[in-house]
Amino acid sequence: MAQVACRLTREKLYRLAKDPDDNYFPRSAILSVFNTDDCLRQVYLCGCDFCRQDFRVDSPVNPDNRHQTFYREELLDRYATVYALLICSYRAGLIRSFQKHRKYLNGSDFFTRDSLRFLIDERVEGESIIDDILHNQYRFQLRAIDRSREPITLDRLEFLPIRQDREQKGRGSFGQVYGFEFAYEEYRGEKMRHISRFARKIFQRDTAGLDEWFNLLHFDELKHPHLMSALAAFWHRDQFSIVFEEAEQTLDTYLKSDGGLAQELWSQLQGLADGLAFLHGSCGSIIAYHGDLKPANILIVRGVMKIADFGLLQVRYTSSVANPLESWPSSDINASTRPYAGPSGKKPSMDVWSFGAILSEIAAFDLEGKSGLQRYRKSRLDDSQEEADGFHNYGFHHAGFLKKSVTETITALQELVRNSQQQQNNVLVSPFQQRFFRQRFFELIRGMLSDGHAYCPTSEHVADELKEIHRQAGLQPQGFSPRGDIWDDVKYERVPNSPSRSNCRLCARLLEPPSSPKCGLLLHDGNEGRSLLVQCVLYNYRDVNIYIIQEPFMRLYRELPSFDPEYTDRNSERPSLKATLHQCDGRRYAFEFNDLSDLLTLQAAMTKQYVFNLYAYLTSYRTFPLPHRRPERRSAVELERAVVQLWSEKPLRDDQILWPGTLRIANPRMHIAIICKDKSKLLLIKGIRDTTFHLNRLT
Repeated sequence: MAQVACRLTREKLYRLAKDPDDNYFPRSAILSVFNTDDCLRQVYLCGCDFCRQDFRVDSPVNPDNRHQTFYREELLDRYATVYALLICSYRAGLIRSFQKHRKYLNGSDFFTRDSLRFLIDERVEGESIIDDILHNQYRFQLRAIDRSREPITLDRLEFLPIRQDREQKGRGSFGQVYGFEFAYEEYRGEKMRHISRFARKIFQRDTAGLDEWFNLLHFDELKHPHLMSALAAFWHRDQFSIVFEEAEQTLDTYLKSDGGLAQELWSQLQGLADGLAFLHGSCGSIIAYHGDLKPANILIVRGVMKIADFGLLQVRYTSSVANPLESWPSSDINASTRPYAGPSGKKPSMDVWSFGAILSEIAAFDLEGKSGLQRYRKSRLDDSQEEADGFHNYGFHHAGFLKKSVTETITALQELVRNSQQQQNNVLVSPFQQRFFRQRFFELIRGMLSDGHAYCPTSEHVADELKEIHRQAGLQPQGFSPRGDIWDDVKYERVPNSPSRSNCRLCARLLEPPSSPKCGLLLHDGNEGRSLLVQCVLYNYRDVNIYIIQEPFMRLYRELPSFDPEYTDRNSERPSLKATLHQCDGRRYAFEFNDLSDLLTLQAAMTKQYVFNLYAYLTSYRTFPLPHRRPERRSAVELERAVVQLWSEKPLRDDQILWPGTLRIANPRMHIAIICKDKSKLLLIKGIRDTTFHLNRLT
């Protein structure tokens, strides 16, 4: 067995560690092989001729002392990757030379010919083994991709540790977009651990990709929630790629669906208008023109609409011009190839024109559904067929003048809402829509689509108008008085836009962002159990509609903990039952609970641990004795600022399950979850029964 240990280990690496879809060896898989069946010791002590030769154990001046020089921890740490490389190169015995000269693959830097010169100095076979190592090292060391403002350059021989979708997700101005996920967690950078799915925009021309990348950097630090931000960029094999968080869908695909809540839809569109105003200079120091606004370039990420595809973006600094919004040259964009492009004119006004065209379609979609939107588009296409030039598209203008079908559709939608307010009319228009689609809204759309941009409002004015229209539509009508219990109002349909389904319902009060008297929380598993989807259902006493805030939060035991509970003693003069859910981008939601069980149920969902008969308290510098098999021996874990949660497992009835995603264990045992708040760790002590326990430390 000892004579062939290196060969057996090499076969294991190829069978168990090599990626099934590509020709590389991930580090985690290498460590898995090295940690089984005392594999590492056996290959280190291999007695084959090659290994003995490379270790030089046959020389009188080099006795075989490999038993004394075997350091398992060191080989599993910094030398694991290079050791696997040497084993697969049939030169496992050279690991001693690499240890002697402190040469290893550190996760970011690769070997060079000069760095391997020591192999020639020690009279190893020379250039041939160096060539093999330099060529094969890229199969064993893969660089992690992390959020960065600096594009990285990957060697042609390097592998991308991703699983990319076969089907193209979309196209941008100059590139193709594919969805992907990281094949192994170790190659997803720390700053991107909160994201599970990504999109990669691939450019065949470096200049086009770099232009879009630098355009994105202009607004990256300002972080507007409705502008799509880039995560990273890299060159690889003659292609330049920009990495984004993957969107669930585009506005274009959303308009082919059955839609959703009108109030939330127009809240998002008001945010888009604010983002457009941000591009046009409301941020103060930078102004920009997008140049290609259309539904396909508006992405929906975690329920938030974001303007994307900045390939045609043009950026200026406000200090460089006296009147920045009027200094742009006229556009040369051909409207025949871009249906949402406006007539030629000043570029910022063209963005507003395109946004007005989008809003007119969304109004048709919101009031008449996707069939109404299809009729609107067909009418514009029929309009173009009447033109003398013979070119047909569903654009909004021809020869600089608004198509007749557009003005007729806007007038028809306005009449539809007006008729719906009559009791004898059976048109299905919600109370919110009746208050939103009033004269002020339609006049705004007409102004945005004015011929020749003569009366086109600024994007900042559009954002302010939509915000005020949305605010007034949400005001409480005279005579309306909500009961104040969010779940009663939902159950008995006292307010519109009520969610029809719920699983785990909690009652709380939203403290941050702006406070609301009461809210309800609906909890759902998300991202294959790696995150918790929290729907916050709320309204305040001035509103008639229910709002739904929907956010996924990474669970506590993942890389970026996001749950921060706050408890005080029940007997305290000011008892506090609060919890804050954090997003990695700095946003947070703080809730206050009246019922301890509701807060602990949320804690159970975030820790993904079943909770039963719960008790929790805040402790400071307190030690918790842990039972051992031998009662006379005790150990303790000292914690700073921790929350302790106790529960038991036993056969349960369905109506006793507070959180549905947990396993049932027949034997009733006690469990303890200790959340270390200062270090963002979870200390989990499971299965305390008599004097036995199992301890898992999860970070």
